[in-house]
Amino acid sequence: MSNGFLIPHYRVQPTIVGVNVTNQTPQKSRKQRLLDTIHLLISHHDPPYMHRTWAISFRGHTLHICARCSALLVGIILSLYIHIFLIYIPITPITFLGAFLLSLPAVVDWSTQTLQMRESRNPMRALTGFLLGYAVGFVLSSFNIIYYLIVVVLYSGYTLGFGALAPRIIRWREKRHALHEDNPPPLSIRASSIDSENPVRDEEEGF
Repeated sequence: MSNGFLIPHYRVQPTIVGVNVTNQTPQKSRKQRLLDTIHLLISHHDPPYMHRTWAISFRGHTLHICARCSALLVGIILSLYIHIFLIYIPITPITFLGAFLLSLPAVVDWSTQTLQMRESRNPMRALTGFLLGYAVGFVLSSFNIIYYLIVVVLYSGYTLGFGALAPRIIRWREKRHALHEDNPPPLSIRASSIDSENPVRDEEEGF
């Protein structure tokens, strides 16, 4: 549909005396397009998801920085500094396992949010991102190519596998939710569940 007319395969631009009267989006300058690209790279969130970023205002401009990735970068830098210049801890299967466990909260938080099971919050995103960054920094500080490859294989495999399964899981949850809405439980079952949730109230009322 275009301007009130059903036009299946093409769009008509109405004109008056040779002048185009449709609303046209103003062209952005090259500088503005570059700034938009930089902003997207730093926030890498579409406008509806800007609540997952930290907003920094400066001279009338607002910059959005991803909450998880900014904490991830801080964790990597701090971990590299500690384990290279202050406390050197050799990487072994045990210490690598500890670093792997530090990364799990970020994986769980990000995965459950992506599957729309829950919505995380910026403090949780920052905390889990920092732990993941610290673990990555510890592995990087070892300068051990074998553990580098292990990390790449683990996270690449998880990302690819999760990326393939996540859309199917989301569709399955949406179908299940729609089926539950179309077929609500009987009133007797809902009433019994409400009564079981309020036993104290029933006792007070003498039932």
